[in-house]
Amino acid sequence: MSWKGVELQVALPRVQEQGQLQEQLQQRGQQSQSFKGQVHQEEMERLRKAVIEAKQKDSAKINKDSGEQQSHAHEHHQKNHKRDEDEMLVPTHPYLGKRIDYSS
Repeated sequence: MSWKGVELQVALPRVQEQGQLQEQLQQRGQQSQSFKGQVHQEEMERLRKAVIEAKQKDSAKINKDSGEQQSHAHEHHQKNHKRDEDEMLVPTHPYLGKRIDYSS
C-alpha cells in the first residue's frame, strides 16, 4: 500500500493537529497538577498558621494564669510579711502575758 499524493495532503495536516491536541492535553494535565499543588500548599500554610495561633493563645493563657498565681502568691507573702512586721513592732513585756484570765 503506497500513499498517494492526495492522501498525503490530507494526512500530514491531521498529524500536526493531533500533535497539537496531544500537547494541549499534556499541558492541561501539568496545569491541573500545579494548581492542585498550589491549593495543597495554601491549605498547609493555613493549617500551620492556625496551629501557631492556637499555640500563642495557649501560651498567653498559661502566662496569664501563672501571672495571676504569682500575683496571688506575692500578695499572700506581703500580707504574711506585714503581719510579721506588725508583731515585731509590738513590744513584749517581760512578765505580763498576752492573755487575760477572766475565770476568777
